[in-house]
Amino acid sequence: MAQFNITTTGTVGTVIIDDLHLTLTHPQTIDLRNDIVEKFSWAEILESDDLQTAIDAGEIVATDDAANTIPAVTLDHLSFAISQAVSGTVQDAIVDGVTTVAPSQNAVFDALALKLDAAGVTAFAATLLDDADAVTMRTTLGLGTAATAATGDFATAAQGTTADSAVQPGDNISGLVNDSGFVNAATAALAAPIQSVFGRTTSAIVAVASDYDDSQIDLTYTPINFTATNSFVDGAIQGLDNALAAITGDGNDTPIVRGNSTTGVQPTVGEVASPESGDTASIFLSDGTLEKWVHNGTVWSLAYTLAAGGGADLAYTASPTNGIVTSSTGTNATISLATGTNAGLLAPAAFDKLGFISITQAVNLDTIESTQNSLVTLSGVSTGSLTLGIFSGNTITDNVSTKVAIQELETAIEANVYGTEFNLFQSTGVSTTTSTTFQSKITGNTTTLSTGDYKILVSYSWNHNATQNDFESRFLFDGVAVGQNSSGLIHKAEPKDAAGNFSGTGSAQQFTFTQAYYVTGVTAGIKTIALDYRTDKNGVASSIWDCSIEIIRIQ
Repeated sequence: MAQFNITTTGTVGTVIIDDLHLTLTHPQTIDLRNDIVEKFSWAEILESDDLQTAIDAGEIVATDDAANTIPAVTLDHLSFAISQAVSGTVQDAIVDGVTTVAPSQNAVFDALALKLDAAGVTAFAATLLDDADAVTMRTTLGLGTAATAATGDFATAAQGTTADSAVQPGDNISGLVNDSGFVNAATAALAAPIQSVFGRTTSAIVAVASDYDDSQIDLTYTPINFTATNSFVDGAIQGLDNALAAITGDGNDTPIVRGNSTTGVQPTVGEVASPESGDTASIFLSDGTLEKWVHNGTVWSLAYTLAAGGGADLAYTASPTNGIVTSSTGTNATISLATGTNAGLLAPAAFDKLGFISITQAVNLDTIESTQNSLVTLSGVSTGSLTLGIFSGNTITDNVSTKVAIQELETAIEANVYGTEFNLFQSTGVSTTTSTTFQSKITGNTTTLSTGDYKILVSYSWNHNATQNDFESRFLFDGVAVGQNSSGLIHKAEPKDAAGNFSGTGSAQQFTFTQAYYVTGVTAGIKTIALDYRTDKNGVASSIWDCSIEIIRIQ
């Protein structure tokens, strides 16, 4: 609602606006609000002579809602402000949160008429009115969980009547209309009571633990190993059946299939005609139950009963971190990866490593480790070394691998081949000729020579039985005469003395000859050699002995 403040500033003590008695006491601020116009119309206030006189005298100061002074106040200012206030004077409704509009009397009356008369509310009802929610109210009313259930969860009246007439625990079973097969008072008198147990006819005729010993049951059992083929009942039954078959005695087992589920009925004569001690009977009932009966030569005894039932379905779930054996009826079992302490599953990473190993025969890892250590020792360097280390010479480079070192050795050896190939031919005996035709002293073939240069060393001892003519010799390598003599000779000599006799040679003189020849550009292959000698004077003896030929590769 618009507000207009009027403050007196002059000497006027009281301004009477019509019959309103609007008092302007200097200096005093008054508000023109709805409580004024409820009794007097704004038109009457604006037409007041006293208000006009105060305005003309400048004794009224006007301010707006923001406390700003409005200069030169006129009736137009007052008229504008009052018109704003009149638009929101009264509203015929009560609205929560509105603080600037007054409700009409009609709206207030209607609202009060809808309120409950407090005098009509009981004390118990008042306790419900201040409850915060339905749960709290149910607690106040003393209601349980049934108050929240659906109606279909409860018995109908007809169902309740049936329940009331049903047989209850403790009731007499003879109250049933159909009591066929039950013992009643009439048939009970006909039943023969137990007369004795193990010869006792007095006191309580019941069996006790001491009644059963080896004298009552004499069964010899030879342990056997059996394993059920699966986790189901049929496998367990088969295993027990096999075990029981190991009991000594006559040992005949008769399988019996009955079309009913009545238990505790021993084999009849029609089912097993003449049972003997140790015989057994397997009775399979219609509901899947198995009864095992044993005959001791006199009567049948029930050894055990296996009721039908399902087993557990097992499954396996694999993952990189473990394996889980799941059971349809029990708790799952988790198999962890193997550790240095506990056995378990092989980790995928370890499996991959094993896949890199290819073994086609038995392998002893200890032997491999020992051999490896020996190889390390043989290398002359420490374990984990990647090179052969430092060498003192200049042939092999320092800190290289084994292959590089061997290659450098091979290169160096091939560069210095002196003596790598050697052939030796010898003939030590004395040979004598008086012919001018060359006589052979040494002939032969070399080994397979490599391409290169060779040194040929020829040496021998000789003499000649004359001083007027010569001893001559030649050397052929691969059919070619060696030497610079145009005649192809390597030696031609005339002795100064021919007297005496050495080993039947006609001369006591002993001369030696040694000469080295160098043959270059020899091609690879086997070569022939020949050392020949002669006299240059027919009839004069020339002799030769202690002959040797050496062939050495030098390049």
